[in-house]
Amino acid sequence: MRVLGLIVEYNPFHNGHLYHLRESQKKVQPDFTLAVMSGNFVQRGEPALVNKWARAEMALQAGVDLVLELPFVFATASAMHFAQGAVSILHQTGVVTHLCFGSEAGSLELLEKVVPVLNEEPPPFREKLKAFLKEGLSLPAARAKALTSLWPDGEEREKLASLLKSPNNILAVEYLRALHHLESPIIPLTIPRLKAGYHDLLPVDGIASATAFRHLWEKEKGALPSPSLQNLVPVSTWHILRREVEAGRAPVFPEKLAPLALSRLRLTPAEELSSLPDMEPGLEKRLKNAASHATSYRELVALARSRRCPATRIQRLLLHLLFSLKNEEATQFYQSGPLYLRVLGFNQKGQKLLKVIRARSSLPLLQMLDRRHRLTPYWSMLRYDVMATDLYNLLLPQPAKGGNDFTRPPVIVA
Repeated sequence: MRVLGLIVEYNPFHNGHLYHLRESQKKVQPDFTLAVMSGNFVQRGEPALVNKWARAEMALQAGVDLVLELPFVFATASAMHFAQGAVSILHQTGVVTHLCFGSEAGSLELLEKVVPVLNEEPPPFREKLKAFLKEGLSLPAARAKALTSLWPDGEEREKLASLLKSPNNILAVEYLRALHHLESPIIPLTIPRLKAGYHDLLPVDGIASATAFRHLWEKEKGALPSPSLQNLVPVSTWHILRREVEAGRAPVFPEKLAPLALSRLRLTPAEELSSLPDMEPGLEKRLKNAASHATSYRELVALARSRRCPATRIQRLLLHLLFSLKNEEATQFYQSGPLYLRVLGFNQKGQKLLKVIRARSSLPLLQMLDRRHRLTPYWSMLRYDVMATDLYNLLLPQPAKGGNDFTRPPVIVA
């Protein structure tokens, strides 16, 4: 049995995602396709454009058979912990045979050479990394520079330096590291990213990054995207987006976090901020100062960011502050890995795959939540997913009551 595993956010599912899905399926020829997807908040530290059930439905309509949720504590973590959590879920299902991800590299040969250095961290690498961090570089930038500085001169070194500047390649390396750490038999494969880059804010030949789609929709300031944006997503995605907008459940843009983030920062003593995951000395004062001057979310992030601490890291810190996630607890989660498999949606084939997973996986398989889950060992992690939905519902165009995770069943597509 061949099972294709994907790690996704689908924020929202667009034509580039459809290309990647179909090319991955062509390459693997799987019996089943399983996606691990971020919930209502994503790795950039932002709320998703539409809720997790709607995005799971987009994936199922496009040809994914089963969608599992990546817990909030991993979905909103740094690239390393994001990758470790997602790969661990694929591994723990006991059924996934292949992991296929997008990258600008288009080949794993050079990226795989990086993995042993990062995992073993030989003294020369650690010394270079420390030196570049002292210069004020962010961790990803310092790590990339440390790696390339140790590489022999030549064409391969130049290619590596270029590759490690891309977010998708950085994630690809982390996926490979996670597979190595777990000693997983899952076979990694990659598909070259098509046309539009991760940070590109304009479409290219009918393909736009999710970042571009969200940016252009927010810029239009309309309830529904214009026809020009409609052409950037599959018809099934468009119908789901339209339904969610008409129901008052979309779109949700980061700016909706402004009152929450600003009030929490202004009211929280600087010493309390130091306990947040990924915090470093001095950054708490920078955040407090930014909050005292900013009047919008975008302005808050712009004032707080720096060369060493990019916008996405600031946004993750703000989210963790809103959810009172402390470094000590986050570290425990990162060490344990995901503690459950949460089902967001499936089709008829996915239902068959769920039966196999139930028989093979050592993790509990959760389809419908009830109050008894509060008494389980994994509630400490699961409660953040529940809180994420409850907070997300307050950001909707028509704010909704909480408790959805206890009342909404998985999406089922015939």
